[in-house]
Amino acid sequence: MLTKQQDDRFMLAFGRAYDGLLEGVKDHAKLKRDLGMDSLDLIEVVIEIEKEFDITIDNFEHARTISDLKKLTYNAIKEQ
Repeated sequence: MLTKQQDDRFMLAFGRAYDGLLEGVKDHAKLKRDLGMDSLDLIEVVIEIEKEFDITIDNFEHARTISDLKKLTYNAIKEQ
């Protein structure tokens, strides 16, 4: 899992790309249902996370929750 520092950076990057309010949002929040994100929103969030960590996130289109994106981010960091 992401370290506390990485998690903070993840959420900051997510927040820069996502126009909604993230305060109180849990990791199990559904990207589409709970946050109202569409595929373009997801791409924008992933690009911002990739820039933040200087990584490439593969298969992000399968992410359904914030936790899913964090796992993909963790895996991409590990592969560096």
